[in-house]
This record gives sequence, structure tokens and C-alpha cells, in this order.
Amino acid sequence: MAADCIVSQDYEIESRLNQLGLSVSELIGVIHQAVAAKANYVLNQPMNAAGQLSYIYGTGALRDLLRSKGWVIDRTGNLEATFDPTTGIKIVFQNADSACEDDRDPKAISDKGSAAEEA
Repeated sequence: MAADCIVSQDYEIESRLNQLGLSVSELIGVIHQAVAAKANYVLNQPMNAAGQLSYIYGTGALRDLLRSKGWVIDRTGNLEATFDPTTGIKIVFQNADSACEDDRDPKAISDKGSAAEEA
């Protein structure tokens, strides 16, 4: 398996997406659905609702895209992913305000902190 790397230059992004059989415009469609779902958050919902809605609809949109290309749903270890049985590649939709910028430690949209652990 290839080592993790951050792909950030335009030419790198398109090249990597081509290897996966994907395009920037297809993934922009996934982003639009995730952002639209996040925008459906209303004040009376739980604080994490915006992120949860975005995750749910983003995962669904990504699976809609990938399953049309022969990928399958994979829930190994209770991790919601989509798997390409031909290449062995697994893709997970990640919903975070900050991922891989400075310290490569994703930051959740709603920080529950120690209260969730104590409960």
C-alpha cells in the first residue's frame, strides 16, 4: 500500500483523481451536497447537527458517485467507507473544519471536549 501523502498542487490533484477514475467536477458535486446539508442546520437542533448532516449527505453523495463506477459499500470495523474491489482502494468521506493543514490532525466542526467522555 502506498504511503499517505498530501496532494495539493493542481497537476497532482488531477493526476491522482484520474488514477481513481474520478474528476474534480464530480467531487465538487459531492461537496455541494455536503455543504447544502450543513446549511440546513437550525438553532434548535443539537450543536453537532450541521456536521452530522454534512457527513451523512456527503457520504451518501460520494457513494452515489463511486457505486455507479463499480465500487461497493464497506463498513469494516464500523468505518463507513466505499471500496473498489478491483484496485483494493478504500475512500472515506471526511467532514472536518481543518484537515492536514499544519499538524495533520483533523479538527471536528463541533468540539465536544471532555463532556462527552464524562457522560
